[in-house]
Amino acid sequence: MKEDMIMEADIRFDREIRMEEGYCIVLGGYEMRIGGKDFSFDFRNCDMEVDEDDPTVLHCVMYRLNTLHSPESEPLNHAEGSVEKVQAFIVYTGDEDEPEISPLELLSLSLYRGNGDMIPVTDGALEGVLF
Repeated sequence: MKEDMIMEADIRFDREIRMEEGYCIVLGGYEMRIGGKDFSFDFRNCDMEVDEDDPTVLHCVMYRLNTLHSPESEPLNHAEGSVEKVQAFIVYTGDEDEPEISPLELLSLSLYRGNGDMIPVTDGALEGVLF
């Protein structure tokens, strides 16, 4: 069985995240420069949990790299070098009739190859992320 990549991230929002009030938060679509090459990719699954101490922070674990709909993302599992820049981190926050909540900041990011090795993230790579 092929091992799959995992990405973990913490995102700060502009207000307390209250899922019980109908907040719809869906992650999907990422663009990063790793080792001098640009990668666009997505994952099939995402587990999310609101931070107990700071309810404006969402902890996310993405897994099952979507190579079926994005076959060009397959080389990501073998990318050499560090995450130099997170260019886009798409966060869908619901329809017009749903409560409004906006992502403000990508606080942390960890990206693991299928063999468990972490792809390092350089200082400043998370600054200015497009949500």
